[in-house]
Amino acid sequence: MKNLFFQLLFFLKTLGGMGQSLPPQQMAILPQSLEENSGMVVLSPDSILFLNDGGNPPYVYLTDSTGRLQKEVYVQGFPNVDWEELAYDGGHRFFIGDFGNNANARTDLRIGAFDLRDFLTKDSIFPLALMHMAYQRQQNFPALADERHYDMEAMLFAQDSLYLFSKNRTDPFNGKVYQYSLPVVSGNYVLSPVDSFVTGLGLMASYWITAAAYHQKSQQLLLLGYDKLWHFEHAHPPKFFQSGSGKAYAFTNFTQKEAVDFVSDSLVYLSEEASFSSVQSLHRVVLPGARLSLKEGVSVPYSLDLLNNSKVLDTLFLSLKTKGEVGLLYEIFSLEGRRVLFGKLGSRQNGAYALEIDVQALGPGSYVLNVLVNGRPNAFRFVKPYPFKN
Repeated sequence: MKNLFFQLLFFLKTLGGMGQSLPPQQMAILPQSLEENSGMVVLSPDSILFLNDGGNPPYVYLTDSTGRLQKEVYVQGFPNVDWEELAYDGGHRFFIGDFGNNANARTDLRIGAFDLRDFLTKDSIFPLALMHMAYQRQQNFPALADERHYDMEAMLFAQDSLYLFSKNRTDPFNGKVYQYSLPVVSGNYVLSPVDSFVTGLGLMASYWITAAAYHQKSQQLLLLGYDKLWHFEHAHPPKFFQSGSGKAYAFTNFTQKEAVDFVSDSLVYLSEEASFSSVQSLHRVVLPGARLSLKEGVSVPYSLDLLNNSKVLDTLFLSLKTKGEVGLLYEIFSLEGRRVLFGKLGSRQNGAYALEIDVQALGPGSYVLNVLVNGRPNAFRFVKPYPFKN
């Protein structure tokens, strides 16, 4: 199993590079009761709501920024079939999304609205409103393999509505995220997409969406993944993707990141579920000023090859042929999925080129090189052999 995990991680990391890294800073280990946290709302920098995903008791938890548990409240009349997300209207209402749908087969999807004042003063709470939902396009339960757009883990509140962003499980994977909306009024809703966005192509666990957050004053949208954060500026409802401009950052690790929320217009909290590679934890990231566009020039025809992948001493040798101007960045990942080297290779015009990357600083072992050509990832595995002893 460990070898399988590492092989998967190799592909995830190499397909996941976006050219600019974003290092999460751990703030706290969360309580054991939040090992499977999947939704989070930041009420204030030191007051955070959490919930767990399906299979856990129906509780909502309050912690401080050090991870200390302040309160836990039982939710009545709203079982945790597969809770996946929390959202907050900035006033007295918060929302629980019971719409996790891994198999794309559920017919009981719903969202509950709750009174924050009840949560803060009582030991149990009931829904204020229930929004039952279905997808207009879904005809099969479970959906066909290439139509599995009906899992959901990302939700936010903006203006007077809730907005949802799908978790893509298509096979073959096409990277598409659909945006839906519905009012905060009890009822039955059949949802159709109002907007869409393609995160990228590769293995789905590196490009699917696990959470969303919105900063209404600055009109910033965040979509979270295991090793990436998609950032949209000047984004507003009803169509966030059409109104905003999208950027992407690569995290410096690959972990099961499940929740995200703004603390301010530049400070963000995110949380991780306990997994093979991490413990349940709360992190902070500061959004950078300079950003790399998701649409940056991937249309230039080129070919790129690593020439010495099996016997690498101190230098990687690559061959590049391009039919236009390209910008080149590189990153190298270890077996554990940690980025150990990165840098720039500059830009090249139309033509053929020999490229070199100095890897003297790396010890013996197996690695993955990811070369970003105008932001487009190109992955190569290579080995630095252990020195022979005479």
